[in-house]
Amino acid sequence: MVTGKDSGFWRIIFTNHGFIGRYKNQLPEDSTIFVLANDTIPVKVEHNGEAKLVDVGIYWVVRKQRHVKHIPFAWIFGKSSTLKEISPLSHAESDFYFILFNRLYEIITNGYQRIIDKIAKLKALEMYMELIARIEDEIRNTIYTTKADEQVFQDMLTRYKFFLWPGAMMIESQPTLQGELLRRPDFRIQTKEGREIYVEIEPPRYKPFIGTRKSTRLKGALNQISDWRKIIGNNSNVLYMIIIGLFEELTEEEKRALSSFNESQDNLVVVTWEYILENVEKIKEGINKELAGDM
Repeated sequence: MVTGKDSGFWRIIFTNHGFIGRYKNQLPEDSTIFVLANDTIPVKVEHNGEAKLVDVGIYWVVRKQRHVKHIPFAWIFGKSSTLKEISPLSHAESDFYFILFNRLYEIITNGYQRIIDKIAKLKALEMYMELIARIEDEIRNTIYTTKADEQVFQDMLTRYKFFLWPGAMMIESQPTLQGELLRRPDFRIQTKEGREIYVEIEPPRYKPFIGTRKSTRLKGALNQISDWRKIIGNNSNVLYMIIIGLFEELTEEEKRALSSFNESQDNLVVVTWEYILENVEKIKEGINKELAGDM
């Protein structure tokens, strides 16, 4: 029985004594297995509870019938209003949001993979919209009001890394490059098309250009990327991205300098922090289209 909030079940197997007695050899090897009484409900959430399930298997026998269910992802609430009481920061130490929003991206791009009750679908989409609105407020406030240096923004994007590249296969925070511990990228993105994108972030308060000249922070980021290229070598499937500054705070001359610089690059792009908010907005537009199609 799940009685509180922020309970999680990750990569585990629930089974009962009936299954163990007859089909034990069918359980996945090297799994964390919980054996429960035959009449136990594997995951029961009370009225005020909330539970997250990621890559959970249920191997059960009911009335001598074998049942196997794999749950790649589920977020279960005892009551729908519980969502409003949950702080986004409660998931800061896990990949839960990345899994959550990848599921949303699949819904937006591919639709639901099987028939689902219309009311349940609308509730799910409305939940996503409410959650994204809250996250967008946090991202926007951090970008526009925080004067701290890089770590604050590293932590924020680690929490909400999905919005670095919606639909990515994987996004890793501060990966090592061939054992190099001191010259780590801030993020590594693996796209569904098989490309790798290495990301360096600089705080929004630093401009990429001062007039037509590269700023000190941009030069430092470019030096970082030069070091990564020496380690990674020439690879046409590797791209590099620098996130720095706010587009709205650039002069027209600086905007032209940024555009000209990007046009001169083959596998490098410099974007401002509005890029993250634009990705949030694209997901919101996708949800609104789904909602409009069901009204």
